This record gives sequence, C-alpha cells and structure tokens, in this order.
Amino acid sequence: MYWRALDIAIHAASNAAHQIVSKTPSPGVAAAGITGDRDILAIDAGTGDAIRDYLSNAFPAWGIVGTPDATTSRFDSQPESNERHVWIIDPGPATVGASDRLTGLTISIALLRNGVPVLGVVHAVFTPHGAADCFSWAEGCGEVHRNGSPAPRDSWPDLIDAYTVVAVPASSESDPRATLKCVAPGRFLAVDDLAYRLALTAVGEADGAVSYSTRPTSREAFAAGSAHASSGYCAGHALLIAAGGTLVDQDGISISYLADGTISRAVHGVFAGSRGFVETLTNRPWHPVSGSGFDDGSLLKQFVPLPTTATHRAINPDALSRAQGCLLGQFSGDALGSLVEFKSSDQIARMYPVGGPFNLVDGGHFDTIAGQPTDDSEMALMLARTLIDRGGWDEEAIVASYARWCHGWLFEDAHRQHSYPNRATPFDIGNTTSMALGPITQRDIDGGEVLNRLAQTASATTQANGALMRVAPLGVWGSFRPTGDVADAVRADASLTHPNRVCIAASATFALTIAHAVRTHTSPRDLWDFARNHARHVEHCEEVADAIDSADVGPPEDFQTNMGWVLIAIRNAFYRLLHSATFQDGVIGTVRAGGDTDTNAAIAGALLGATYGRDAVPAQWRRMIVTCRPAVIPESDGAAPRIMKPRPAAFWPADAFALAQRLLEV
Repeated sequence: MYWRALDIAIHAASNAAHQIVSKTPSPGVAAAGITGDRDILAIDAGTGDAIRDYLSNAFPAWGIVGTPDATTSRFDSQPESNERHVWIIDPGPATVGASDRLTGLTISIALLRNGVPVLGVVHAVFTPHGAADCFSWAEGCGEVHRNGSPAPRDSWPDLIDAYTVVAVPASSESDPRATLKCVAPGRFLAVDDLAYRLALTAVGEADGAVSYSTRPTSREAFAAGSAHASSGYCAGHALLIAAGGTLVDQDGISISYLADGTISRAVHGVFAGSRGFVETLTNRPWHPVSGSGFDDGSLLKQFVPLPTTATHRAINPDALSRAQGCLLGQFSGDALGSLVEFKSSDQIARMYPVGGPFNLVDGGHFDTIAGQPTDDSEMALMLARTLIDRGGWDEEAIVASYARWCHGWLFEDAHRQHSYPNRATPFDIGNTTSMALGPITQRDIDGGEVLNRLAQTASATTQANGALMRVAPLGVWGSFRPTGDVADAVRADASLTHPNRVCIAASATFALTIAHAVRTHTSPRDLWDFARNHARHVEHCEEVADAIDSADVGPPEDFQTNMGWVLIAIRNAFYRLLHSATFQDGVIGTVRAGGDTDTNAAIAGALLGATYGRDAVPAQWRRMIVTCRPAVIPESDGAAPRIMKPRPAAFWPADAFALAQRLLEV
C-alpha cells in the first residue's frame, strides 16, 4: 500500500499549486513574466524543483523523471527488493491569452513500480469553474478520490451514442464541426490539459479522452510525441487504471512504460476509455482537427462563443459558482421544460408516472437535442454575449442583437443566413416578442432606427413573460454594480419588447434578486423578502408584489389557462425558491405543473441556480449543457447525430461557465 506516498504526492501538488496561485495575476492585473508576443506565463522552474525536492526528501531512494523544462531526471539506488520506483512529475506551464486569461495549468505526479503505474495525482490549478480540482489514487488505498471525496464512476460505455462525451484538446474547439465528426454521434468537452482530460474521464465526467498531434511542437504535442512523454499522461493513466479504463496509442496498442519511466515507442496520440470505445476513437479522422479558425467564419464577432476553457483566478469563487449556477439553471430549465411544453400537468403525469423528467434528452415539442435552448435562452444568450462584447449595457446594441436573432441576421455575409440549414431564424418566438421585433428591417439596424421602430411596434397591453425569460444575464452582470444602474438597464431591456408596467416591474425585481443572490448568498426566505419589498417599494407594482407574496402560500392555481403570463412565471419561481428541497426538485416541479414549461422552468432555474450555485445543478444536466452544440456536421465515419434544429454557434450554451465569469468581470 502507498498511503504515505499518496499523502506526500497530494501535498506536493497542493503546495506547488499554492505557489503558482500566489504568482498569478488577478483579473485586470498584468501578469509578471509575460514578454513580447510569446503569451507564455513561464511558471517558475522552482515549482518543479520544489516538487522534486519534496518527493526526494520523503523517498530518497526513488528515481524522478519530469518534463525537460521542469526538472532534471535523477535516479538513485533502488531498494534491495529489486522493485524500482520512479516518480513521474509534470508541473506544466500555463498559457495566457487575451486579457491575461489563463488556460490549462495542471500539476501531475505519478509513481511507477517496475514500469506499472501505482499512484496518480492530477491537480488542476485553474479550471473553467474557477476552483482547483484535485484527483488522487494509489494502489491499495481505495478508489479514486476527487477533492478528498470518493469519486466512483458508472460502467464504461463501449459504444458512442448521442449522449456520449469525449474530452478533447482545447484547440479542437476552434473547428467544432470537424471535432463533432470525430466523436459522432456523440459530443465533446474541450479541456486544455491531457492529464486533466484523463482525470475527468476516470471519474465519469467524460466517457473517453483524446490527445492527438502529428507535429510535436507544443507542450500538448510533447506530452504525446517522445520517449519521455509519460510525464504528460502517466498520472492520468494511473487514475484510469483504478477506475477500470484503458489507455492506448494511435495504433490501439496499450500504453506501457519501461522501468526508468520512459516509453519504448513513439506515441503521437493517446485514447482513453473502455477497450471497445478506444477502438472506435482510434479509427476516427483526428488529423483535420487543427484549431485553424472558428468554423462559423462569417459570424458577427460579438456572437462568437467564448473559449469554454478560458479562466483565471476568480475574485470571488463563491459568487462565480452562483453566477454559473444561474446560467446553468436558465439553460437546463429551458431544455427540460421543452420536453413537455404546452402539455397539461395530467398529460405530463401520464408521460412520467414515477416523477421527472429527470434527464435532459433529445426530443420534446421542438425535437431539440439534449440541453438545447429554445427562444427563452437564445435571447438570454444574445443578451449575455452583447453585454460582454460592449463591456456593459448598450441599449442600441442590445436591441440590435434581439432583432438580428429574430431575423437570422447573424453573419457578416448577408447571404449566409439564407444558406444556413433551416435558415438562422429562431424555430420558436413568442407573439409579443415577434410583434415588436418582426417589423424591424436591416435598414433600421444600420441606420440606428431600431428604438424608434420599436416605439411603434411593441405592445404595452400584454403581460407576457418574454422579457422576464431572458433577463437573468443582466442580474449576473449587475451583481457588483450600483443597484440603481442595474435597475435602469433592466427596465430599459424589458421596455424594448414588453413595455407593460407589470412586465417591466417583474423583470427589474427578478434581475435584482438574482444580483442580490449572487452577491450575498443569502437564504431563500431573505431573497423572497428582498424581492417583494423591491416590487412594492421600488417598482411600486402591487401586482408583482402580490404575486411574490402569494408564493409563500402556494404555486399559481392554474398554469394552463393563461400560459405565458408573467405573473404565473414569477410567482412560480418564488414558490419553488421557498418550498423546494433542492434545485432539481424546484425545476422538475415547475415542469410537471405544465403549461409554458420551458419558460417557467428557465425562470425558476435561473433563480434557484443563483441561490444554490453551480454544483446544485444535476451533473447530467451540466454535462449536456456544456457539450450542447446543435450543428450539422460533415459526413462522418460514425453515425451522424440526429440534429433536427441546427443553430448557429451563437446559440450553443457550451460556454456557459465562461459567459458567467465574463459577465461578472465586464
């Protein structure tokens, strides 16, 4: 057993991570050590030396191998038992992109005994969710642990289906359709570091993992292209072994090590998963996945998705969790509700007699793929992307983005939207929203006349929920901004398409409650009290205040007759906040109530997510959201996924984590 070695390795990785974090800039602070155009944050060689010294002091007779730029290989005499132990370490550099944004910094420590992995520690220092992520295992010490807790995974799939997730290099994200072709009919999760990819696969966040390079020029390629490559994946390999998985090279041959920690054959690709799974992956056309440019080439720059792996040290990790929970709640509630939209509670009960729906799956009223947004969250994505692009509230830009969404005007090439499958126009749009945005022309946008046109087209008589359903990103954005400024922006946003005073008050109350939740992490009852006081004493809207008051007593009496009414949506959201034991219970309870299920669940999900945070969202829901890319892909070697509602990349929710973080920063 290796209890002591495991404890030492975990502490070595943790201490090194602490050293790195202490040298890393906070958002907006220039990173020391970045020079010229190299965009490399050279993690001090002392980090690797510190790990080596820590391990050497504890086990002076064991050898050490590391990446050439991190530490010097050393072999001392071995125990008389003839068992040769070698540490394999990789402290790994981080790269820095625009705005000092860190990507992919993972510390890996493995231990080989006579060439067999018997210990693995993978410590991801910076992650898309803002918190460190540490995986550990050693022979004789139980199952794989994640952040100190057991992390058993389910059985390993042998086949790729529509819900399969493959962890791929971050560069693959820049050509998503080529990557989707390689994993068809499955999905992909972009992860910077190979060791982190393997660790996530070992605990079931992915079903398999890939690293492939034909030109070993980057660190990623080094980790899969030389006889000393084992430092890049050996720790992850150990975790896979513990979880029952396998790791093979580009030819399908199991990865093995020599006693000195090196490998005997050139490895240009590694594939993780079950034996049947990796046999499928190795036969896919990975060569074209080169990261040469974003696939939707003429998509207007403000609508191009963020890199899903982009992150840096969060100013407030707890607030980031709640901000990410808010967007995940919006997207997952929308997707779950779309499975039964417009159905009555009785019909839903017959469809799901033992509860649920519990999982995000393909199908539903609009025949979408699991996790795919409807109009509710597509508008929220337009709002979030424009806030980030403009650095805050810009009324002209926001309304132009809504108009572009309505008409499919998303590309630099004006003809592109007509050649897009099913065009780029939304497959669903509410009557009130359509009434406001439908008459807008491209000339109105180009001439800055959209606001004047809306003054003629938007209806002030309806009390529909179309403004409330999209407003959550403004709440996240406003979490640390002056309340008055946020309220003004929210009221202006609602007035664009829903200028009824009840709709305006509902949006303002809801968004400011989300901001309060993200900022303070207060209790559900305190949030309810904050909301009803704001509605009554700031918005001076008794209708909204009464609806929130009534949430303490029970849910709306009737979800079906006036489905789409804003007061049903806001009362339901606060009822679920007060009376649901968990995030999941609140969203599923909303969906089972029937009526406008996608909108009601998106609104409730955003509020519940802002209250309970990212980790309260069920893992299956998170997984489907951050891998949802409803795209038509080229002819693939595997079965093509069934995409009935393909959408431009602007409407993919896969960058939800990055969107939430950027909304807190702008």
